[in-house]
Amino acid sequence: MCVLLLGHPEARVSKVVATDASGSWRCGACWSNHWFRMQWQEETQESHITYKELVPIVLAVTVWGRQWRNATIQVLCDNEAVVAIVNQGTARDKECMHLLRCLAFLKARFNIEIVSTHIAGKTNTLADALYRTAMSRFRMLHVQADPTPTKIPVVVLDVLLVRKPDWTSQGWAEQWSSVPGGGVRCAN
Repeated sequence: MCVLLLGHPEARVSKVVATDASGSWRCGACWSNHWFRMQWQEETQESHITYKELVPIVLAVTVWGRQWRNATIQVLCDNEAVVAIVNQGTARDKECMHLLRCLAFLKARFNIEIVSTHIAGKTNTLADALYRTAMSRFRMLHVQADPTPTKIPVVVLDVLLVRKPDWTSQGWAEQWSSVPGGGVRCAN
């Protein structure tokens, strides 16, 4: 017997993004023909893998969120802990919680819903090829992929990867205003 739950978030998915990360190298994400990958910065090297797997999800919403406006996005991730915290919207780890707050802000900004789904690591081939620098393999698997990656503005990394965010400060709100699509207006 097959049951389709119309009220279930996965029944309304309109876009799918695959993400992956490694503990020591980099992270990547792929949506439609768009993709990016990012080498870990020195200060990120010591971060927990859960944090590192969450980074490409938040980066994807940051760089592609405008195009996802008013949609339900399914995020495929091979880390069960990350799937759980994205769907629950909370985490014990302070670094992960910072990214989840950024994600909540972006979801509200673009009016999108995120549904994270676990995918076995061996079937997460596109995102896996991106973080492993296997570009020839990525191109073979996804011949329609854009020839160049989506650029991640430095200001996005400054906001997302800040070590000690001050969510209530005027400076933090001003940083978001410079993020493409961030659009925060600060009261004077």
